[in-house]
Amino acid sequence: MNRRLFCAMVSAMAVGCSGEAGPKKAKVSGTVNYDGKPLDEGTIEFTATDGSNAAQGNISAGKYEIPEEAGPVVGKQYKVSFVSLKKSGKARKSLMPGSLGNDEEESINIIPAQYQGSATTLTADVTDDETKNKFDFTLEKGLATKK
Repeated sequence: MNRRLFCAMVSAMAVGCSGEAGPKKAKVSGTVNYDGKPLDEGTIEFTATDGSNAAQGNISAGKYEIPEEAGPVVGKQYKVSFVSLKKSGKARKSLMPGSLGNDEEESINIIPAQYQGSATTLTADVTDDETKNKFDFTLEKGLATKK
C-alpha cells in the first residue's frame, strides 16, 4: 500500500471516529427522602434491568444529579438502589493491611435491604426528554415510593 493511500485511510477513520460514539446517555436528577426528611448523604445507582450498564451518583442534602456524560443510557429501564452509611457505634478489629489490628468504628447501611442492590423494587425509565428524567424517591423504613 502506498504512503498516500495509507494516510488518506487514517484521516478518514479519524474523522469518522470524532463524532459521538456509543449509546446516547441522559442527565438524571432528583431528590431522596428517608424517614420523612432529606437523606443527608449516600449513593444512588441506576442499573439497567437488562444488565447492560449502570450509572451512579452521590446524594447530598437529599439531592442528586448525574451528568449526561456519566448518566444512564436513554431508552432503558433501570432498577434504582441506594446506600447510606452511618457509624454504628460498635468497634471492630481493622482488617486493613498496616492497621496493626487496631479497632475501627463499624459502618452500616441505614437503607432497608429491599432497596439495596439487585433486591430493589424501584425503577426508572430514562428518556431523551430531560424534563422526564427527574426522579424523586421517598424511602420509609420498610417502604419506598417513587413520585
